[in-house]
Amino acid sequence: MSSLECVRETIRLALEEMEEVEESRPPEWALWWERYVETKLDYQAAEATFAQKLLQAGVDATAILAWAECLASRNDGPQVALLWRVWAENYELIEEKVTVRPAQPTAAERRPAAK
Repeated sequence: MSSLECVRETIRLALEEMEEVEESRPPEWALWWERYVETKLDYQAAEATFAQKLLQAGVDATAILAWAECLASRNDGPQVALLWRVWAENYELIEEKVTVRPAQPTAAERRPAAK
């Protein structure tokens, strides 16, 4: 599983886990749902497209995790915890900007946990 596939699948699992929270959803919820739950990757896309999607997934995951921190009842689920780990393995903040890590740690998560 590529980094992009791992991140996207982990975001999907976290969104599905937080789906019950309706009253405090951020405005981006519908976009995230469409992007990570309803849409699959086009494996014939150009390499540059994959790189852009990997960065976008990091930005989205950062926002999702920030939202999850505000949800006292839903920020400790196993899929949200997995998203924290996958984010930390694939991204970092440099001068408050999300960037893709150049290489993953040796023990990086390669496959999200099953639901």
